[in-house]
Formats: sequence, structure tokens, C-alpha cells
Amino acid sequence: FCCWMKSTFFVLLCFVFACYGAEVLRPRECEVWRCGFEYTIEWDTEDLESTVDIELWEDDVLIDQIAVETENDGSYKWVMPFYQIKSGEDCVPYIFIHSSSGYSSSYFITGEDAAASDGFDLRNPITWGNANNDSPVNFVDTLFKARWSGEIVDSYEIEYREVGDSDSKTVSHDSDRREFEDIDEEVISGLKPDTEYEMRMRYEIDGDRSEYTEYQRFRTYAKLECTDELLSTWFSLEVYDNIRTGEKKYPDFCGDWEISFGYVSSSDFVAGYTDRDSGRIIVAWRGTESDNIEDAIDNLGLLIDCDNAVAINDNDCSLSSGFGFNYVASQSAILLDLIEDSIEAGFVKLISTGHSQGGALATVAALDYAARYGDEIEVKLINYGAPEVGNSVFVNYVLDLIPNIIRFVQVDEVGEPDEVSLLPSSLSFNIGGDAFLFSQLPSNTIEELPCPSDCRTHGFGPIPPFYCHCMKGYW
Repeated sequence: FCCWMKSTFFVLLCFVFACYGAEVLRPRECEVWRCGFEYTIEWDTEDLESTVDIELWEDDVLIDQIAVETENDGSYKWVMPFYQIKSGEDCVPYIFIHSSSGYSSSYFITGEDAAASDGFDLRNPITWGNANNDSPVNFVDTLFKARWSGEIVDSYEIEYREVGDSDSKTVSHDSDRREFEDIDEEVISGLKPDTEYEMRMRYEIDGDRSEYTEYQRFRTYAKLECTDELLSTWFSLEVYDNIRTGEKKYPDFCGDWEISFGYVSSSDFVAGYTDRDSGRIIVAWRGTESDNIEDAIDNLGLLIDCDNAVAINDNDCSLSSGFGFNYVASQSAILLDLIEDSIEAGFVKLISTGHSQGGALATVAALDYAARYGDEIEVKLINYGAPEVGNSVFVNYVLDLIPNIIRFVQVDEVGEPDEVSLLPSSLSFNIGGDAFLFSQLPSNTIEELPCPSDCRTHGFGPIPPFYCHCMKGYW
């Protein structure tokens, strides 16, 4: 309904301006304009005062004030900034021009001192991050990874330097985005720990090179200790991005980590990271993507027998059908083969980890691994903001078979935990019989972390639950 109202508003706006007063001539309807290039906004000067203001709107939301009190001469050259808004062929953004003085807020009735363009196709080939993490970089102590989405173009250039240093280094990147990948990325190593850097980008299309984005600043961490917790957090963050079997893309970071297994589908990502030097295997499961309906459906499920998914033969043990079937469908047999090969090669520790839905899948996986291989390799479970996965019998098996469990949960100032860590019991009120009787791992498995301000959201309703759930907050 809201989308219909916005569309109706825009159609009415364009109808009024077509009938009255001045007219915006460019951009034309659905004309492609790309961020980082110069364009000329053109308009009919009739009925406007001597100076005009020029604005960019998306539906009924002001995005930017392009010019204030510029001469009403019918044209304005504009290098379009790298707006971090959704772009595409829906032709929603439009240019709005009105008289600087004498402008009436009732323009939509009179149309005499304002004009709006048709919606145009605004494209940004360098849109920072993706749906779950809009940061332009992931970084550690000695490397960073530039990460961007948006329209795929011919090539990109990344320029970076220490803040205050005039000497820059550049790296070229030809887009190699694959099916089910929503970003391009480039890892750059050899950085100094605890040092402030800045990075910017530009792109090339059809032989033309754009302007640069604004600099994006970040400070590398002081020298990091390569603990299980640190690496689990890093790979739980990284698995939201591109994972490709055989890649070694983190040079000189806590060993020689290789993606020995990567499974990618429209709703599931899981990666097996291995480091021979430390003898560790880390299996990281991706959490729910906020713009993926298949992911949301995967979070739903009734309790089913555990032996549908894991090596536990007990009719009283039950786990979520959504998480259980998802675990099996994510090429779990190939992962089990990798684990067996690693055990034979002398690996000593197996860590199952993930955030949100990924934390739930990590719990299912850790129980399966422990039931199968607990006598041959140390199994550890580390998850972040994970919901409940099974019934009380399932929980007891997890506690009995997995010796090391850490559940990181973000809390607010008064100790209220992220609502996701209480689901689904917090919503079901034990209604529906045994099929809804989920249980959470006990409080002695929790490590609480303060909620970062940019991770805070609230649910719907008169008493909305508290959510502090973004993975970058844990990192």
C-alpha cells in the first residue's frame, strides 16, 4: 500500500508539472545517469524567478540539495556524487527545480514556481557493501578488503594511502562477480597495525573514467592475537561476502588460511577455512540476508527428530526443521569428507561458527561433528546472536558432546539481550504443543557484549522488542 501511495504521489506530481509552469527537459524519462560523471540538468526557465534551487528526490524523500540560488539560465552542469541509494531500472529518482525566492509549498497545486523531471535511471557502480554490511571495507591489523556492489562495469581502480601521506598506491580490479555474489572485493595487504588509512575508488565504462568517490577512512587494529574467538568472528563476518573454493586471500593474517570448501546458493553460504600451521578447521555459516526472502523462510520451522539432520538417534531429541534441512542441503556430506581428510592430515581443532541463522546452523553442525568425530578432533562451537535451535534434549546433547561453547550476545545498557537470541520461544508463549517447545543453551555459555549504536533497531508493535544484531557489531 505504501509503495502504491508513493507511486501515485509521483505520477500526480509529474502530471501537475506537465500541465503548469516550467518544465525540466533533462534528465529525460528513464535516461541513464551514472554517479561520478558530469551531466547537464536542463529546464524551461518560464515562470521561475531569477535564481532557482535544484534538488534530487527519491519518491517523496529529499536526497540532496544540488544547487542553491543558481542562475535561472536553463542549464546546470553537475558531477553526480556517489549516492548510496538503490539504483536500477525502476526510474524512481527525479530532479526538482523551484524558484529560490517566492517559492510556494503549494507547488503541487499551482505548479507556477517549480518543476519536476520524469524519473531517471540513477546508477551507482560503487555502492558500498551489501545488504547486511554497508561498510566499504573489512579490515584487520595488516590488511583491508574493499567491498562494493552496484552496476557491474568494465574495471575499477582503488587508491589508498596513510592519512597525511601524499604518496598513494593504486590497485586495478576487473569485475569478476559470479552468480549468487552481490559484491566485488579486493584484498590489499602489507598495512601497518594501528594506523589510519584512507581509500577511494573510481571506475571505467565504455572507455570513459569516472571521478573518484570520497575518501573512506579506517584505522587498522593494533597487532591482533590469533585466538579462536578472533578468527571465528572474522570468518563469520567474511562469509557474508564472496567465498570461492581454493582461494587464499588473507596473506600474513594469522597463518595461511585457505578456503578449502565453499558452498553458495541463493539462500545459503558456508565455507570451510583451513590452516595447516595451527591445525585448525573453521566452518563458518552465513546468517540471514536482510533482502532475501528465501533466508527468512529458512528461519521458520517446527521441531523434527534430530536424526533427520545429525548423527543422534534419539526419538526424544528434536531440532528446527528449517535449520536441520538447511544444514543437510548445504552439501554437508562434502564438508564431512573435508573434516575426515583433515583429521587424517593431523588437524587438531574443528570450530563451527556463524552469526544469526548462521549461528543456528553452526550449532546443528557442531553437534553433528561432535557426534561423529568428537573422539578424533576437538570440536568447538562459537556463535553470534543465534536463536534457539532445538528442544531441551537437543540442548543436553550439545552440552554433553561439545566441550567448548561460547555464545556471544549483544545487550543494551540495562542488560536486555538481542531479541533474536530469545526466539522463537519469546514469541510462541509455548502455544501449539510439543512442536513449538524450543530451548536455548544455558546462560553459562553466554558472553555479553555492549550493543554498538549503529546496530540498534526495534521491532514492530506498541512494545517493540530490542534488536542489536548486526555482525559488524560483533567484529
